[in-house]
Amino acid sequence: MEKETGISQQRNYYFTQSKGEPLQIDHLVFVVHGIGPACDLRFRSIVQCVNDFRSVSLNLLQTHFKKAQENQQIGRVEFLPVNWHSPLHSTGVDVDLQRITLPSINRLRHFTNDTILDVFFYNSPTYCQTIVDTVASEMNRIYTLFLQRNPDFKGGVSIAGHSLGSLILFDILTNQKDSLGDIDSEKDSLNIVMDQGDTPTLEEDLKKLQLSEFFDIFEKEKVDKEALALCTDRDLQEIGIPLGPRKNLSSAVAVILEMVTIWMLALGRCL
Repeated sequence: MEKETGISQQRNYYFTQSKGEPLQIDHLVFVVHGIGPACDLRFRSIVQCVNDFRSVSLNLLQTHFKKAQENQQIGRVEFLPVNWHSPLHSTGVDVDLQRITLPSINRLRHFTNDTILDVFFYNSPTYCQTIVDTVASEMNRIYTLFLQRNPDFKGGVSIAGHSLGSLILFDILTNQKDSLGDIDSEKDSLNIVMDQGDTPTLEEDLKKLQLSEFFDIFEKEKVDKEALALCTDRDLQEIGIPLGPRKNLSSAVAVILEMVTIWMLALGRCL
């Protein structure tokens, strides 16, 4: 049976619209709560806290973007809560906890079972997967419902997590699998890069940076592009490179290393 402050309240939430809210929605934000059913020091639910986000957002529209809103140039930001605590504790885990909970300090132990133990649940392989699956499926369900009610929505979507909710979202995002289409696209892009020929030589790179006069120094010291990437500012100073060119070289090397890293990651994903 669903708790009144849990899933049922949350489901009714998506069918309500506060008085004075613009119909146009420019951005959607999913908010995932942390441990326990309460989300702040006043012990309010995720729905009540998200309502505050909506109120603050509407106030900002009125105080900072009033003219643009009146001209219907901008819409509002919609915040939707994602609840995973109620589904987790409706699996029967509370019954098991009650069996091993001591009767003394009843309120404190109940608070601990309902709140702090969520951290340990997330460290459990079984319950961790339950929580992750709940958050992911709930966001998909809410998003589908949202698009049904707002078929003209073309805005962006963001996710926000509080406390443990941020860790849950991090784990979900870092374990996303790219579609085959994305992999094929990256492979094509990588092939285009490789088909452009060999990478520029150090002399060519120095010429682009307008530092050709220092090529003889690097050649004398037998410094190639790979060795240059390992050189520190002090190394460059010791071989006679002035401060200005050293800074330009350090910046260019950082960009080159970043590009090489991206290419290598793309190559590894395409193999």
